[in-house]
Amino acid sequence: MRWPARSSGTLSTARPAPAATLAPTAPLSSQNDDDLASRYRARKEKLLFEAAQVAEGRGTTEWDALAMQLHKLAGTAGYFGETRLGEWARTFEDRLRPVEDGQDRLGLVRDQYPSLRVVA
Repeated sequence: MRWPARSSGTLSTARPAPAATLAPTAPLSSQNDDDLASRYRARKEKLLFEAAQVAEGRGTTEWDALAMQLHKLAGTAGYFGETRLGEWARTFEDRLRPVEDGQDRLGLVRDQYPSLRVVA
């Protein structure tokens, strides 16, 4: 808002300039909600599948990718009503990241996988 202009010691009766207006945003549609929920379920299922593969010793493990999936799940699970899963993912990510040795990481995944199945 601008201050009224001064003219010879008296205030002007000019109105302040109108504030800039923002274009209204459209509310999320149920289609958008369905798309988000679908993407969340797919991400969750991918993590469950990959964690099972690691726990069973199949394939090669991309530890950074697994940690990133845990991070994403931790950030989104609560939005979809899965608070316990989000908390589990955050805690597990925090435990997994600092472990340097691949065999120690594998042991940690094997140890924690059953609890993942319970909260998922």
